[in-house]
Amino acid sequence: MSLEKQCDLVMALAERTKNGQLDWKPTEDESQFQVSITENTVRIHMDTSGSTADMYIYLLNKEGVTIDSFSDVDLNESGIQPPGGRAGWFAFMRELYESARRSAYGANKILDELLKSLKKD
Repeated sequence: MSLEKQCDLVMALAERTKNGQLDWKPTEDESQFQVSITENTVRIHMDTSGSTADMYIYLLNKEGVTIDSFSDVDLNESGIQPPGGRAGWFAFMRELYESARRSAYGANKILDELLKSLKKD
């Protein structure tokens, strides 16, 4: 099965997240974050239960049913290289995960507030 669309999706999510165009939200599971796009939802999950960490993307329809999922391992096996000369998809998806987490928890807003408060005088 070709995973070209899945690779394109991960790259588009990363770009839109980097530009602040996606509003990621926390989920009931602290290791997952989600964003709604049209009537569908994308979840990103970091699984640290095994001997190595893996990154997963889940696609949910408007009813909340998972209709597709794939991992960094799947994308690595596709033969498609991640952008930026990274060694594999784990590093790229981990950056997306960290950006989604920061977005979901409002990290940049908190940093701005702290810096503004500390620079008062």
